[in-house]
Amino acid sequence: MRKRAALKQSHAARSFRSLASVLFLWQFPHFFSLAYLYRKDYAAGGYVMVPNTQACLQSGGRKTGDIIWRYQLAMSALPFATAASGVTSWMFPVESVFFNAYALRLANRFRENPSQANASAVFKCSLWYLPLVMGLMVFHQTERDPREWNAKKVEVRAAALLASSVLSVVRSILTLASITTTQQHNNTEQHKVARRRGLRLRRARTLHGSR
Repeated sequence: MRKRAALKQSHAARSFRSLASVLFLWQFPHFFSLAYLYRKDYAAGGYVMVPNTQACLQSGGRKTGDIIWRYQLAMSALPFATAASGVTSWMFPVESVFFNAYALRLANRFRENPSQANASAVFKCSLWYLPLVMGLMVFHQTERDPREWNAKKVEVRAAALLASSVLSVVRSILTLASITTTQQHNNTEQHKVARRRGLRLRRARTLHGSR
């Protein structure tokens, strides 16, 4: 009995570590690509982000691309680690080869050619990447003693994981909306300042002409 309980606790601990690893590794390609897209807005707002550091600016964005590539590479190896540790079946890493190859291709493209378009591709990929990985991890999850778990517990677990991924996506969308609103506000303020300067120049010319 104690041995069965110990096995259950050990499997649960590995599952939780795998979940934490997914969330930890995923956030870097997601947020660093977002930070690169709006690096000027972050700098204008006084926020120090990785793409705004001197090293990244001097490298032309390749430093940011290297970081995204490394974490995406580690993320691609994670399904094999979960299968080797018994958390999931080996079908999980087999299926993950396809979408991980696509994510790695986008990350490598951004690393070789840092640009707005390539950063946007990495960011958009990360939006569907997390729900897909977490959903497949739950679907291919294994259990040392299947009698210990019924269908209801598995459904609750899956719903919790998917809800967490959906919340992350919603948070990213809200962040994008907030940054866009700030950018529009800054553009409006710049337009007002330019308009005031134009009026002052016109007045100065009018006064000069009247003299």
